[in-house]
Amino acid sequence: MASENLIGVNKPPMTPQFRRPGTIYNDNLVTMEEIFPQLTKIWKAEKLDIGLPFSRMQSGVLVFTKNQKSYERLKQIQQTAKVLKHTLMSHIIVTVGLPKINKPLEETVIVQKSQVKKYGKVIQETNIIPYQSTAGKRSGTQVQVHYKSQLLAANDKLGVAALQVQCNRNSWHSLEEYLRWKRCLVLGDVYNMTRMKTVLGETIPVDSNTVEDTGKFEPIFKTLGITKETSEIMPEHIHRHEIHLLQFPHKTAKPITISAPLLPYFLTTLKKLDLYDEHVP
Repeated sequence: MASENLIGVNKPPMTPQFRRPGTIYNDNLVTMEEIFPQLTKIWKAEKLDIGLPFSRMQSGVLVFTKNQKSYERLKQIQQTAKVLKHTLMSHIIVTVGLPKINKPLEETVIVQKSQVKKYGKVIQETNIIPYQSTAGKRSGTQVQVHYKSQLLAANDKLGVAALQVQCNRNSWHSLEEYLRWKRCLVLGDVYNMTRMKTVLGETIPVDSNTVEDTGKFEPIFKTLGITKETSEIMPEHIHRHEIHLLQFPHKTAKPITISAPLLPYFLTTLKKLDLYDEHVP
C-alpha cells in the first residue's frame, strides 16, 4: 500500500527492523533498516523512517514515512492516542488458553500509572476498568489503553483460540498485560508471556502459561507437527493486520486504513488447529 506520505508493507515474522546493540544476529540476516538505501530510491522518499515499529518476532503492517514531517506527525498523534483514539492497531492472535471474552465485542480500558520508586524498587500500578467507567477519563500521570476484543474461533479440545484485539497504543507490553488478564498467551511466544504479572493487585503465576506445562502444549505441538525443541523457534502468532489513522496528516483529514493479509505460516496454523473460518480476516 502506498500513499503520498506513507508506505505500508507486510513484514514477515523473525525480521528485525533495526540491529540492537548487544543482540546476536544470524550472519545472513538482513534488517529492514539495512535496505533503507534501496527502498529510499525505489520509493523516491525524501527521508525514510519506520513510523510504527513492533516486535521482530511478529508479522503484519509495518509503516514507513517518506519524509521527516510525516514521521514527526505520526509520532505526535501516537502520543495523543494514549488518551484519545487517534491511532488504532488491530491484531489477529492465536492464543494458548481460551480467553475469557464475556461479550461478542468486548470493550475494556486499562489504566497504567507512571512508574514510581518505592523502597528502592520500581513499581507500576495497573488498573483494569469497564469501558463505560468514568475512571477511564482520568488524566495526569496515567496512560489509558482502550481495547476492543472479539473471539473469532475456538478449539475447546486443544484449548486454543483465534482472537482479534484492537487497541490504541503501539506497545507489546499493553497487549501482554491484557492477554495475561484474559488468562491466555500467544502461540510461539516463549519469552514475554512467562514473566510474572500483577493485575488488579493479584499476582498471576507463570507456571500455568509456560512451555514447561507439557500437558497443555503437547497436544498442540502434535497437531502442528512440531516438537518442544522446534517450538522455540516458532514465530509468534500475532499479526498486526490493520492500522487506522484518524488524524493523519492533519486533524481534519479523512481516516486512513493500512492493512496486510495473514501470511501463509499463520493461515497454515489456523487450518491445522481448526480455527480458520470466514470470520478470520
